[in-house]
Amino acid sequence: MTESEQKRIKAVQLYISGKKVSSICNNLNQSRKWFYKWKNRYDSGNKNWFKDRSKAPKHPTNIDEDLEKLVIKIRKELMEEKYARIGPQTIHWELQRL
Repeated sequence: MTESEQKRIKAVQLYISGKKVSSICNNLNQSRKWFYKWKNRYDSGNKNWFKDRSKAPKHPTNIDEDLEKLVIKIRKELMEEKYARIGPQTIHWELQRL
């Protein structure tokens, strides 16, 4: 179990034992928002409430195969240029330029 997970469990245990939210947050050096996020996850009844959840999109969007190849080609070309920006905004600009 990670240190973060232990901290989450401790926060909820302190709350259940009757400690005030402000005291818990001060002792653990966390915000009230952080506390209520984990308290609400605990209240959900999920046995793994204290674990991180994936931030990956639940429904990833697929793009056309030709467009994907073009984006990869543009990125590779940009990477060959010294000091070139290679992020999504630059690739988007290059696509518009083409």
